Amino acid sequence: MGPRSAVILRLIVLQNYRIQHLDLRENSLGDEGMKAIASLVQGSKSLVHLDVTATKITTEGAATIITAVGKSQSLTCFIMGNTTGPTRNLVKPVAFQACEGALARSRILSILELSGNFVGSESLSAVARGLRQNRALVSLNLSQCSLDRGCTDAIMESLKFGKLRYLDLSRNKLESKVGLRDNSRSSPSDLQNTSRRTDAVWLR
Repeated sequence: MGPRSAVILRLIVLQNYRIQHLDLRENSLGDEGMKAIASLVQGSKSLVHLDVTATKITTEGAATIITAVGKSQSLTCFIMGNTTGPTRNLVKPVAFQACEGALARSRILSILELSGNFVGSESLSAVARGLRQNRALVSLNLSQCSLDRGCTDAIMESLKFGKLRYLDLSRNKLESKVGLRDNSRSSPSDLQNTSRRTDAVWLR
Protein backbone atom coordinates (compact mmCIF):
# COMPACT_ATOMS: atom_id res chain seq x y z
CA MET A 1 0.00 0.00 0.00
CA GLY A 2 1.33 3.42 -0.98
CA PRO A 3 0.35 7.07 -0.40
CA ARG A 4 -2.56 7.02 -2.87
CA SER A 5 -4.06 3.96 -1.26
CA ALA A 6 -3.82 5.68 2.13
CA VAL A 7 -6.00 8.52 0.84
CA ILE A 8 -8.64 6.04 -0.35
CA LEU A 9 -8.42 4.11 2.92
CA ARG A 10 -9.06 7.30 4.86
CA LEU A 11 -12.34 7.83 3.04
CA ILE A 12 -13.42 4.22 3.51
CA VAL A 13 -12.73 4.14 7.25
CA LEU A 14 -14.33 7.51 7.92
CA GLN A 15 -17.50 6.28 6.22
CA ASN A 16 -17.50 2.95 8.05
CA TYR A 17 -18.05 3.44 11.77
CA ARG A 18 -17.61 -0.29 12.47
CA ILE A 19 -13.85 -0.25 11.85
CA GLN A 20 -12.06 -0.03 15.18
CA HIS A 21 -8.74 -1.77 14.50
CA LEU A 22 -6.37 -0.67 11.71
CA ASP A 23 -3.05 -2.44 11.09
CA LEU A 24 -0.85 -0.76 8.46
CA ARG A 25 2.56 -2.09 9.44
CA GLU A 26 5.19 -2.69 6.76
CA ASN A 27 3.35 -0.72 4.09
CA SER A 28 5.16 1.94 2.05
CA LEU A 29 2.94 4.83 3.12
CA GLY A 30 5.68 7.43 3.33
CA ASP A 31 5.11 10.91 4.73
CA GLU A 32 2.37 11.75 2.22
CA GLY A 33 0.41 8.62 3.06
CA MET A 34 0.87 9.30 6.75
CA LYS A 35 -0.74 12.70 6.35
CA ALA A 36 -3.90 10.93 5.16
CA ILE A 37 -3.75 8.53 8.10
CA ALA A 38 -3.26 11.44 10.50
CA SER A 39 -6.38 13.08 9.08
CA LEU A 40 -8.22 9.80 9.55
CA VAL A 41 -7.11 9.55 13.17
CA GLN A 42 -8.36 13.04 13.93
CA GLY A 43 -11.66 12.55 12.11
CA SER A 44 -12.63 9.06 13.24
CA LYS A 45 -14.85 8.50 16.26
CA SER A 46 -14.59 4.71 16.15
CA LEU A 47 -10.91 3.86 15.58
CA VAL A 48 -9.36 2.59 18.80
CA HIS A 49 -6.24 0.74 17.59
CA LEU A 50 -3.65 1.88 15.03
CA ASP A 51 -0.38 0.18 14.06
CA VAL A 52 1.93 2.08 11.68
CA THR A 53 5.11 0.13 12.38
CA ALA A 54 7.70 0.40 9.59
CA THR A 55 5.67 2.40 7.09
CA LYS A 56 8.61 4.10 5.37
CA ILE A 57 8.11 7.45 7.03
CA THR A 58 10.67 10.08 7.98
CA THR A 59 10.80 12.63 10.79
CA GLU A 60 8.01 14.69 9.23
CA GLY A 61 5.60 11.78 8.95
CA ALA A 62 6.31 10.60 12.48
CA ALA A 63 5.71 14.03 14.02
CA THR A 64 2.50 14.39 11.99
CA ILE A 65 0.94 11.13 13.17
CA ILE A 66 2.05 11.56 16.79
CA THR A 67 0.44 15.00 16.90
CA ALA A 68 -2.76 13.58 15.41
CA VAL A 69 -2.89 10.83 18.03
CA GLY A 70 -3.00 13.48 20.72
CA LYS A 71 -6.06 15.00 19.06
CA SER A 72 -7.91 11.74 18.49
CA GLN A 73 -11.38 11.35 19.98
CA SER A 74 -11.26 7.55 20.07
CA LEU A 75 -7.74 6.07 19.79
CA THR A 76 -6.64 4.11 22.85
CA CYS A 77 -3.72 2.15 21.35
CA PHE A 78 -1.01 3.57 19.08
CA ILE A 79 1.91 1.48 17.80
CA MET A 80 4.73 2.98 15.77
CA GLY A 81 7.56 0.50 16.02
CA ASN A 82 10.36 0.00 13.53
CA THR A 83 12.14 -2.84 11.75
CA THR A 84 15.22 -3.29 9.57
CA GLY A 85 13.26 -4.26 6.45
CA PRO A 86 12.65 -2.30 3.23
CA THR A 87 9.78 -0.29 4.77
CA ARG A 88 11.75 0.75 7.85
CA ASN A 89 11.20 4.25 9.18
CA LEU A 90 13.98 6.84 8.93
CA VAL A 91 12.98 9.03 11.84
CA LYS A 92 15.25 11.39 13.75
CA PRO A 93 14.86 11.78 17.53
CA VAL A 94 13.38 15.27 17.20
CA ALA A 95 10.14 13.76 15.88
CA PHE A 96 9.39 12.19 19.25
CA GLN A 97 9.35 15.55 20.98
CA ALA A 98 5.79 15.71 19.64
CA CYS A 99 4.96 13.07 22.26
CA GLU A 100 5.01 15.75 24.94
CA GLY A 101 2.05 17.60 23.47
CA ALA A 102 0.24 14.43 22.43
CA LEU A 103 0.45 12.85 25.87
CA ALA A 104 -0.46 16.09 27.61
CA ARG A 105 -3.53 16.52 25.41
CA SER A 106 -4.86 12.97 25.17
CA ARG A 107 -7.35 11.81 27.79
CA ILE A 108 -7.94 8.34 26.31
CA LEU A 109 -4.67 6.91 24.91
CA SER A 110 -3.77 3.97 27.14
CA ILE A 111 -1.12 2.12 25.10
CA LEU A 112 1.89 3.69 23.34
CA GLU A 113 4.56 1.58 21.62
CA LEU A 114 7.62 3.14 19.98
CA SER A 115 9.99 0.17 20.03
CA GLY A 116 12.90 0.09 17.59
CA ASN A 117 12.99 3.84 16.94
CA PHE A 118 15.89 6.16 17.71
CA VAL A 119 14.27 8.21 20.46
CA GLY A 120 17.40 9.20 22.37
CA SER A 121 17.79 11.02 25.66
CA GLU A 122 16.63 14.51 24.62
CA SER A 123 13.33 13.34 23.15
CA LEU A 124 12.85 10.92 26.03
CA SER A 125 12.78 13.96 28.28
CA ALA A 126 9.91 15.32 26.18
CA VAL A 127 8.07 12.00 26.54
CA ALA A 128 8.59 12.17 30.30
CA ARG A 129 7.22 15.71 30.46
CA GLY A 130 4.14 14.54 28.59
CA LEU A 131 3.67 11.66 31.00
CA ARG A 132 3.67 14.05 33.92
CA GLN A 133 0.53 15.63 32.48
CA ASN A 134 -1.12 12.39 31.36
CA ARG A 135 -3.62 10.39 33.40
CA ALA A 136 -4.67 7.76 30.85
CA LEU A 137 -1.57 5.87 29.66
CA VAL A 138 -1.10 2.47 31.30
CA SER A 139 1.45 0.86 28.94
CA LEU A 140 4.59 2.36 27.38
CA ASN A 141 7.01 0.39 25.19
CA LEU A 142 10.39 2.05 24.64
CA SER A 143 12.39 -1.09 23.92
CA GLN A 144 15.44 -0.67 21.66
CA CYS A 145 15.05 3.11 21.48
CA SER A 146 18.71 4.10 21.98
CA LEU A 147 18.13 5.16 25.58
CA ASP A 148 21.20 5.42 27.78
CA ARG A 149 22.26 6.36 31.28
CA GLY A 150 21.28 9.98 30.73
CA CYS A 151 17.64 8.96 30.40
CA THR A 152 17.34 7.32 33.79
CA ASP A 153 16.38 10.38 35.86
CA ALA A 154 13.68 11.39 33.38
CA ILE A 155 12.21 7.88 33.43
CA MET A 156 12.25 7.70 37.23
CA GLU A 157 10.56 11.07 37.55
CA SER A 158 7.82 10.16 35.05
CA LEU A 159 6.93 7.01 37.00
CA LYS A 160 5.70 9.16 39.89
CA PHE A 161 2.79 10.42 37.84
CA GLY A 162 -0.23 9.03 36.02
CA LYS A 163 -1.50 5.45 35.81
CA LEU A 164 1.42 3.72 34.07
CA ARG A 165 1.39 -0.02 34.79
CA TYR A 166 3.74 -1.45 32.17
CA LEU A 167 7.05 0.05 31.06
CA ASP A 168 9.31 -1.80 28.60
CA LEU A 169 12.89 -0.50 28.49
CA SER A 170 14.49 -3.67 27.18
CA ARG A 171 17.37 -3.66 24.69
CA ASN A 172 18.59 -0.21 25.65
CA LYS A 173 21.86 0.74 27.35
CA LEU A 174 20.39 1.43 30.76
CA GLU A 175 21.28 -1.87 32.38
CA SER A 176 24.81 -2.14 31.06
CA LYS A 177 25.74 1.39 32.14
CA VAL A 178 23.56 1.73 35.21
CA GLY A 179 23.91 -1.57 37.01
CA LEU A 180 23.76 -2.54 40.63
CA ARG A 181 27.56 -2.40 40.87
CA ASP A 182 27.70 1.11 39.45
CA ASN A 183 28.36 3.93 41.89
CA SER A 184 25.88 6.23 40.17
CA ARG A 185 22.83 7.35 42.08
CA SER A 186 20.39 5.70 39.63
CA SER A 187 20.08 2.01 38.84
CA PRO A 188 17.56 -0.44 37.39
CA SER A 189 16.51 -1.30 40.91
CA ASP A 190 15.79 2.39 41.47
CA LEU A 191 13.51 2.33 38.44
CA GLN A 192 11.62 -0.63 39.82
CA ASN A 193 11.19 0.98 43.22
CA THR A 194 10.34 4.51 42.13
CA SER A 195 6.59 4.04 41.91
CA ARG A 196 4.45 1.44 43.61
CA ARG A 197 1.79 2.10 40.99
CA THR A 198 3.96 0.67 38.21
CA ASP A 199 3.42 -3.10 38.10
CA ALA A 200 6.13 -4.07 35.58
CA VAL A 201 9.41 -2.53 34.43
CA TRP A 202 11.29 -4.53 31.79
CA LEU A 203 15.05 -3.94 31.60
CA ARG A 204 16.26 -7.01 29.72
